[in-house]
Amino acid sequence: MLARCSFLCSVFFLRHLFLAMLMLASVLSFGQGGSCIEFDGTNDYISVPNHSSLNLTGNTITLEAWIYPTAWQNNYFEGSVVVKEAVSISGYMLRVGDDGTLGFTLGNGSSWFHAVSPSGTLTLNRWQHIAGVLDGTNMTVYVDGVEVATQTFSGNIASNSVTLSIGITEIYSSRTFQGKIDEVRIWSDARTLSEIQANMHKSLTGSESNLVAYYSMSDASGTTLTDNSTNTNNGTLINSPVWKTSGALAGPGMALDFDGTNDQVQAAINMTPGSVLTIEGWFNFNSLTNQQNLAHLHRQSPTTTRIVPYKTSDHLIALFIYDGSNTYVVNSTYTVAQAGVWHHLAFVYNAGNVAIYVNGQPAGTSTGNGSFTTSATNTLYIGSDPGALYANVKIDEFRLWSAARTEAEIRANKDRTLDGTEANLLAYYRFDQQPDASNTTLHDLSSNGHHGTLTNMDAATDWVSGSPFNTWIGSESGDWSNAENWSRGSVPSGEDVGIFPWAGSSAPSSANISGRNFYVASGNTVSHSGNLTLTGEFYNEGTFATSGTATFSGSATQAIRGTGATTFGTLVINNSNGVTMEQNITTSTGLTLTSGALSIGANTLTLNGIVSQTSGSLTGGSSSCIAIGEAGLRLDLPAVTLNNLNLDRVAGSALTGNVTVNGTLTLTEGVLNVGANTLTLGTAASVAGSPGTSNHIQATSGSLRKNYSGTGSFVFPVGDGAAYSPITLNFTSGSFSSGYATVSVTNAKHPGNVSATDFLNRYWTVSSSGISGFSCNVSAQYADDDINGTEAAITGGKYSAGTWTDLGAVTAGSNLITGTVSGFSDFTGGEPAAFPVEWLNFAARAEGSSTLLEWATASEQNSDFFAVERSANRNEWTSLGIVAAAGNSDDLREYTYLDQAPQAGKNYYRLRQVDIDGKMQYSALVEMTFDPAPLSVYPNPAHNWLNVTEPGESGQLVKIFELTGREVYRALSEDGKISLQGLAPGVYGGRLDMNKGELRHFTFIKD
Repeated sequence: MLARCSFLCSVFFLRHLFLAMLMLASVLSFGQGGSCIEFDGTNDYISVPNHSSLNLTGNTITLEAWIYPTAWQNNYFEGSVVVKEAVSISGYMLRVGDDGTLGFTLGNGSSWFHAVSPSGTLTLNRWQHIAGVLDGTNMTVYVDGVEVATQTFSGNIASNSVTLSIGITEIYSSRTFQGKIDEVRIWSDARTLSEIQANMHKSLTGSESNLVAYYSMSDASGTTLTDNSTNTNNGTLINSPVWKTSGALAGPGMALDFDGTNDQVQAAINMTPGSVLTIEGWFNFNSLTNQQNLAHLHRQSPTTTRIVPYKTSDHLIALFIYDGSNTYVVNSTYTVAQAGVWHHLAFVYNAGNVAIYVNGQPAGTSTGNGSFTTSATNTLYIGSDPGALYANVKIDEFRLWSAARTEAEIRANKDRTLDGTEANLLAYYRFDQQPDASNTTLHDLSSNGHHGTLTNMDAATDWVSGSPFNTWIGSESGDWSNAENWSRGSVPSGEDVGIFPWAGSSAPSSANISGRNFYVASGNTVSHSGNLTLTGEFYNEGTFATSGTATFSGSATQAIRGTGATTFGTLVINNSNGVTMEQNITTSTGLTLTSGALSIGANTLTLNGIVSQTSGSLTGGSSSCIAIGEAGLRLDLPAVTLNNLNLDRVAGSALTGNVTVNGTLTLTEGVLNVGANTLTLGTAASVAGSPGTSNHIQATSGSLRKNYSGTGSFVFPVGDGAAYSPITLNFTSGSFSSGYATVSVTNAKHPGNVSATDFLNRYWTVSSSGISGFSCNVSAQYADDDINGTEAAITGGKYSAGTWTDLGAVTAGSNLITGTVSGFSDFTGGEPAAFPVEWLNFAARAEGSSTLLEWATASEQNSDFFAVERSANRNEWTSLGIVAAAGNSDDLREYTYLDQAPQAGKNYYRLRQVDIDGKMQYSALVEMTFDPAPLSVYPNPAHNWLNVTEPGESGQLVKIFELTGREVYRALSEDGKISLQGLAPGVYGGRLDMNKGELRHFTFIKD
């Protein structure tokens, strides 16, 4: 008979390699992983010299191995796994056949005895455990811990002096095995089925009784195969079989399905009494109805106490504690349970302190929860309370610890199997047993032997496939889509993924990665070129870099966590519930905010490439930092509050929303154009770097604001994008209440400056709020190109409400306007002049979708009319209408004008007062903002055509740029339709130059 094999991908892949790493005293327990040997099926094998310990001549023997066959040989005599055969009809053999049969053969000197499983028992391209046992008179064959064939035997195994071979029969060189072999064990006794099941998924110590030879294949390289038993029956690799990373003992493979009616597992737990416990496991709820107790640890004496992790009726996760006198309940802080989804749940009890973790993430803490203690003897119930509140759930990888596991320990081990020898591990249930009526024992794979008994369960149907996580083996290549590289023998499809640094393992480096939670262990380096798509958390303790796109698109809040170095190509946030950063992140080609907020937290987001924003957003805080790197086109930064902002982009940056920096603004390279927005610097904010022509704040449409909590000086590093023209405000006195000062600069002659010959083509607009009764020393620096006429003839002036205040001559050579003021308005330079209209006020306010302008004069002499003018950028002005003036008046005169069609976005207004003799002067500026209509860019990605339009606009100039900044397209588009033919696939930036002078930026992908 040949064994049935349901898929079993057990933990041991991680064992051999990691035995050495454990000796390095890592604080985290890394489980079973190691190497195996691959045979080509032609002529390679392992030869072990004959030794008396291998020459078994009694009537008991057990042969075990893990195999991964990749092709069948001619018949069941051909695929040699473990063979010590002589022509004298003596020895023992464990072999596979051409049709998936497994054969166990013994010779008594006169006859061969064969126990052979049915065809199809074994499966190609999958790890399976095989065993042959002689118990005196019966030969039994097992596959994955299930009996598949029996045969009677008579006499004793006959002695021979031939070598022991693995992968071939040396006397018949054609009888070769093709595939991988791991964990070969030869015993002189008849192992019981329970002993086989209890040890098949874990490594041995090598000192077990009756263990004749043990080849754990942990050498990983070289030509010697070490015997890990006490007999040192080492072998030699012949004809170069290949060492590979092993997936034999990596898992998980199976789980137990509890029906919620009366199913449970009971186990006696012997332990040193204590008040510290961790209970953890993987749970997949079949149904969410009612309360479901996931486990129950019960102490009978001297006082009954119990601790119970459970799912509440409203889908929270909770821990119940009864310390013999009082009861305590600690709930998770958010709804956890979902039907049909694997959850990793961990419950930590530490002398009254409770912590709950979901998928490795803290989900609730509480203190003062009684004084629960265990006794020497306790009962563990899995899947129920004693006789009540049964769980309707699948359970896998259940672990009980006599220690308070930390978040780092829980996270580092949840996506991998354990050795079973970890410190403080009381019980470890892998659930990797096959559906068979005889499998009524749940084996504890720790060294404590706390085996459980299935109660009211059907062992033939309740053992089911379990897929909570998939561990990367990397035994064949870096190809993510190669199933042989995975512990479960299948490419991940929705389960959690763990990447660990196993010896000989190739890191995933190609294809696209998709999954739920993704974990990279410490010491592991992943350099990837494909895309990464996750619906859960990303946790990196090593080094992870992908040049592809990393998309976070879950239905609940996701996190990017860990202490490692993480670089994404383009980071895409497409989760309406948001994504939180809990580690530093670097993007090499861009950030796409499609839906939901990327919360930076107390971390640094380094942005290379561009930022594309649809309906997503950035959320920062008092410890958040953004560094804009050198690579890429101009970067558009959305609204966000930060601690530090570092600008190092030659192509420059721009704001698409209001940004606040409370720490340090570092101007390394590139101009930051605030657009129509405000960049606010907090009270403790400072500016680093050396601002100048190539690195300053362009505040020509929007403004730079500085918050003040008291007196002090600050240099506003502003300019117009081409010239650097900072202004310094030094408050020497005043009253400050949430105070701030705001600065903008205009590269033009001030509209109220009637100087004909000597003046500056530049002015600064300064305002303040929350600062009263102040005295401020002002120093504004202009560029040489701003000077019209003779610099020495120019006087600094402050213009306010139609009146100039003379600040004295400019400092020629130093290009400075200086003065002390007690109020703010506009600052520039020119010739002193008298103005015939004495302005009292000029204001704007919204009237529905219109702008109502109101102004008043205290006196007028020979005034003819007021021309109302409007601008979108304060440089280009359009006349809206004429309002007749009073002529000559010494009385208060009030005027109004209604702009019924203001522009979307910023609207700047001024009055041009004209005298009867043609002389004129300008009022101060007022502004009104109306939300702009959304820019429409579709389809995106685009193939041959792209439509870029803004409602109400036509005849727009469209420009397209490569990421390097090189312009590759320019055309005037009447209907917004742009031809992309001739453009290579990739990411492009675009700019819309609209008729009203406003510039709108966009990005798109050409496929």
